[in-house]
Amino acid sequence: MLELVGQKHKLKMPTREIAGIRFIQSTTAPTDASLGDEWYNTESGKTFKLMFFNNATQWVEFPSFSGIALTSWTTNTRPTNPSNNVIGYNTELLRVEIFTGGSWSAI
Repeated sequence: MLELVGQKHKLKMPTREIAGIRFIQSTTAPTDASLGDEWYNTESGKTFKLMFFNNATQWVEFPSFSGIALTSWTTNTRPTNPSNNVIGYNTELLRVEIFTGGSWSAI
């Protein structure tokens, strides 16, 4: 069901799973989530992803898409010798990528 709220549009749906990643909507952070799961806080309207960041598993807030700017590259022009958690957009593969554990993966 699509609910119109003022000038904003909110999509109401139960928890969904796509390719092993759960998309959860609730007022509190899920306690049974796995790395990569995404959570939409229905009170604040903010979206988070469960990541291993700064040596801890934590919910990391997605910035608003109206203000996000990612470095872009192709597979051949990715940064050389990046540190862990470097994020950018691969224009060849059409995906956002993160460098962790010595390799690039989609997020």
